[in-house]
Formats: sequence, C-alpha cells, structure tokens
Amino acid sequence: MSETSKARAFLIGLTGCACAIVPILAWLVGLSVDPRGFTQLSTVALIFLLGFGLLCHWRGIPSLLCIVECTGMGLLLTSPLVVSTYVAFALNMPLQDQQLLQLDRLLGIDWLSLIAFSTPIRCSQSH
Repeated sequence: MSETSKARAFLIGLTGCACAIVPILAWLVGLSVDPRGFTQLSTVALIFLLGFGLLCHWRGIPSLLCIVECTGMGLLLTSPLVVSTYVAFALNMPLQDQQLLQLDRLLGIDWLSLIAFSTPIRCSQSH
C-alpha cells in the first residue's frame, strides 16, 4: 500500500469516526441537534466527492482526485466540528488561556510580534 493510499484511508477513517462519535458526544452532554440543519452541506459534499471523484478516476487524474477527496472530506468535517464546539461549551470546563500562554512563552512565541507581522501595513494616501 502506497503512502498516498495510507493517507487517503486514514483521512476517510478519521472523517467517518468524527461523523459517528460527535453525535454520541452531543447526546451524552444533553445537546439537542437537529440533523436536518446539516443535510444540505453534507449532501453538497457527497455530491462533490462522488461527482468529481468519479470524473477524476474515470479520466485518470490521480493528483486532482487527491485534491477532490481532501476538499470533500473537509466539507464533510464541517458539521461534526461545529457540533463538537458546542459539546465543548456544554461541558463548562474552565478556560486554559493561562496555561496556553505559558506554553507559548516556553516555545518562544511572542504573539504581539506575530500579530504585528501579519497585519497589513497601510500606506498613507497623499492628495
């Protein structure tokens, strides 16, 4: 089995696990989720995966097939990730901001410099 096949199987497996486990976690914390709210996105993702995936397979374009699969799996993961955020909030655990800041300092990450670096520089307009 090639590295690409292993990565593909791993991605599909993790996506399937997330779609199976997150509804169970939502039920365990007492979160009511209406699955009809996610059917449109899931349907689009599945049509995208099947349509373009079969087309790439039929046309023999394996590199584009990998891109299609990754994009489709990302779309399929959107719903479980949104629900898992609400599951995390429902647990009402204390925030870990201070511990994360300490870890950033230990790793040498200076957030102010990083944010200043990533903000666009505005040019002054002369009239």
